[in-house]
Order: sequence, then C-alpha cells, then structure tokens
Amino acid sequence: MCNLYPERTEHMTVAQIEKFVQHAKDIGGIKRAKVVGGEPLVHPDFKEIYAVLGEATEKRIISYVKIDTNKTVPIPSLKPYQFVRWSGKHPKKKAHLPILWSPKDLGYHTSGPCQQISKCGFSLDKYGYLPCSLAIMITRLFGLTHLYRQEIPKQPWGLEELCPLCIFSMDSEFRHKWWTPLGKITIEEKTPTKSYDEALKKFNVEEFYKVQKEF
Repeated sequence: MCNLYPERTEHMTVAQIEKFVQHAKDIGGIKRAKVVGGEPLVHPDFKEIYAVLGEATEKRIISYVKIDTNKTVPIPSLKPYQFVRWSGKHPKKKAHLPILWSPKDLGYHTSGPCQQISKCGFSLDKYGYLPCSLAIMITRLFGLTHLYRQEIPKQPWGLEELCPLCIFSMDSEFRHKWWTPLGKITIEEKTPTKSYDEALKKFNVEEFYKVQKEF
C-alpha cells in the first residue's frame, strides 16, 4: 500500500499511545505489545513513545514490549527498560510472501483464523484496533473500515470478511512454497489476483482519509 500514497505520513501520536496504555490498564494489563513499521525509529516522536511504553512495562501494565527494527537506522541512546526488547532483520535477510494474492481467487476456502492472530495479536494503527496486522492493509483497500474498534477487543472479529482475502490464511505448505528473498521476487509474485487488482483500481486515498475517524 505504501506505493499508493508515498507522500503520506500516518504517524501515531504520543497521545494515542498513552490512550492505548490506559486501555491496557483498564482491562487489567496485557502480556505483550509489539512496535512495528515500516521502521519505528524514523517516527519523529519515537523517543517519547518508547518512554511511554517503557514506563508501562515497569508498572506491569504491559508485561513486555518488543520493538521490531529493520536495522537500517542506528538505535539511539535510550534509557534501558528490563522488559523492552529489540528484534528484527535487515531487509536483505527478510523473505516475501505475495500478499496481494487472495485465497478465494485461488480457489482456496479458508476454514478459520490463521496463526497470525495468535502470533501477533490485535493491531493498533492511527484509526483504531483491527484483528491482526494484515487486516490494516485489507481493511483499507477493500473498504472494510467498519471493522475498526476504539476499545481493546476481547476476542477476534471480522475474520469471515478478512480471511478469504489474506494469504496468511493459506496452509503452511502453500506459504512455504512461496516464501521468497526480497531481492528475488518474480513478476508473478508481484501480480495481484483478481480481487486485489479490482480493489487497487478502485482505491481512493483521499476518500479514505476524509471519512476515517482517528483513534
């Protein structure tokens, strides 16, 4: 989706992160929060966000925080927190899965939630909570923004709409066949299947921003 609006920046604010921490406190705490991007370190308020999350771990509102960096930006000098971890791989070491392939276009019938939800949990972006990280792209592209929630949900939702469009709901044998080093992606892997091709042609960036309520 980044190539659709390369000049856009959708940084979450420090206030939104503080709101998330308050939500976590209200439900008795959460086990893990993972900070991803892009590259989190290029966020203009990263140090402040890091401090908010770090303090939340010390208060045991969040058991631990993982920050996923692509190692292209040096980690600055920051106050260490016992329960904040750094992870991630350089882009040259990452693999790609053709996420613009829809299982339903491939004749595959999804039977339930994939492992992404149990591995990654719910996602939070500038506009609210979604069932998983892949849901951010799918929700925007296919106009499923009604799936956004403003409070931390108790269980997954919207999967009957999301899973038929998500390559991660395919079985592991299929996914392992198509994992490809980032620098060796084929034209076939870059080519969207029918559902994505049609959605990409219809997607209106300005309309999305015009109607979407911020978290």
